[in-house]
Amino acid sequence: MLLTLALPFSAILYIAGNHLSRMEKEIAHQYLSSNLRTVASTLDQVLMNLERLHAFIILDAQFINSLRRLDLYEEREEYSDFINTNNIRNRINHVAATNNYIFSVYTYSFTAKRFFSSRINWRPDFNYFPDAQWLQVYRNQGLFQPWHFAQDVGDSRNMLVSYREVWDRNQLIGLVSVNVDAEEISKMLYEIIPHATGSTFVIDDWGNIVRRANSFELQYNADFSQQELDNWLIPEIPQEGSGFFESSFEGRDLFVSYYRSPYSGFRFAAAAPLKEIQTGTSVMFLLFMIFILLQGIMIIINLLLARHYFWTPLRTLFTGMRQVQEGNFSTRLPHNPTYEFGYINNNFNIMAENIHKLIEENYASKLISKEAQLKNLQDQVNEHFLYNTLDSIHWLAHKENAEQASKMVFALANFYRVSLSSGQDIIPVRDVVQMTQNYLYIQKLRMQDAVSYTINCDPSLEDTLMPKKLLQPLVENALVHGLKSLKRPGEIRIVFEKNHSNMRISVSDNGRGFTKERLRQVLAQLQSPDSFLDKSFALKSIQSQIWLYYNLQNSVHIQTAPHKGSTIWFEVPVEMPIVEKESHSG
Repeated sequence: MLLTLALPFSAILYIAGNHLSRMEKEIAHQYLSSNLRTVASTLDQVLMNLERLHAFIILDAQFINSLRRLDLYEEREEYSDFINTNNIRNRINHVAATNNYIFSVYTYSFTAKRFFSSRINWRPDFNYFPDAQWLQVYRNQGLFQPWHFAQDVGDSRNMLVSYREVWDRNQLIGLVSVNVDAEEISKMLYEIIPHATGSTFVIDDWGNIVRRANSFELQYNADFSQQELDNWLIPEIPQEGSGFFESSFEGRDLFVSYYRSPYSGFRFAAAAPLKEIQTGTSVMFLLFMIFILLQGIMIIINLLLARHYFWTPLRTLFTGMRQVQEGNFSTRLPHNPTYEFGYINNNFNIMAENIHKLIEENYASKLISKEAQLKNLQDQVNEHFLYNTLDSIHWLAHKENAEQASKMVFALANFYRVSLSSGQDIIPVRDVVQMTQNYLYIQKLRMQDAVSYTINCDPSLEDTLMPKKLLQPLVENALVHGLKSLKRPGEIRIVFEKNHSNMRISVSDNGRGFTKERLRQVLAQLQSPDSFLDKSFALKSIQSQIWLYYNLQNSVHIQTAPHKGSTIWFEVPVEMPIVEKESHSG
């Protein structure tokens, strides 16, 4: 209710205050802009009249001839040099006397490197003129603008300078400038702004202040320097056009109106404290603040109550939803004693938990599927195994007149025939048994009867379908790790047996077995979702395939004792899931 009453009235006060503020600023801008344009027009007319005086110098034949004939001071012929220098001085002195705004006229000879001034008859350093600031301005800024800001050669005072080049027979021989004391410009700026604390100034294209009338530093009694104010204010003024803007410096709000002269390119600006521009707005602002303060006290009480019972629980809910949206499904909302938010938070937590589980299962299933496919491709052509087998075939054929080699080649062909199985991943148990027999037969020949093996399979399981690579890693693991460095004959026993509706497959060896520490590491790695780079890769691969094809976890079991061998077994359903059967039949 309070908000319903307070907001419209506050909006009316705010809109009225803004409208009054804009009106005051527009009026101030119109007044200041009019004064700036008047002063700029007056100054432009004066400067244009002075600029025309260049013609009385650079078009005078006697002046040009005298400037061209000048020699270096050390190489001069005294009489002719006296005539030439007098002609030059007479001409620039005559032009300087024609207008009261002219402070001085300068002439410089590029060939003789000599300088002449209408205010100074002669100085020794003028005979070989150094690179003074007046000459550097010309070299840096050129003649792009009709007037430039430079310093007097005599006393370094600020001047407005208009340069003209002197040419003779397509050769640049000298430079002439008409100079105006910046104090003359200052006199035109005093009446632009009526406020005692205001300031007016003129800026050229290179950011130099031509003249500033009045001073913020003096009127404000500020703790900043005039240079600091200049460095801040000048870049704020736009380079083109006219207008006004507000800005703040050291906590002081300023109103600035500006105008750019189309002739000289100078920017004329007037700045005044904003509080002196907005006198009527201050009263309106005070009323607005009092009303807001009274209403604010009452509104805060209601806001505190709403924050505790509504905003905080809602913000917590939004934060949790955003975190879930960003992928953080471990986010849980706290218990809330209110019925509505308590019910929402509880259901949100249940939803996040279910989504988290589904995503983890889906991601792990896809990852294991890709890894199983990659392992399957790698196992199809085992280069190391093929090389050892062919090497054994070579030596057996050489030693035993090819009879044993023929058997090995035959076993190898059968192994790869079943292993490839026309690209099918699911094959009957009888094919798995045949593939395993061929593999172990080849290994037995290669290891020169250092290993023996038996395979027992329940006849009722021969037609049972299973992944063709499910057993192979376990057999390889028994040969490579179980019987490694064994000094007695090695034995491997493989059993396929039926246990109710499951099929149990076990591989036993009489090898080294597992130490307690190694067994603990292997069991821990089987529980880890990403331990595919360790020696237990074969066991992890089998467990992952069982999860992928049968949706069973923790399916691999180990029975072992150090130096007494190991038995590793797993159980899977006799009936595979429908999806896998369809894949096999296709």
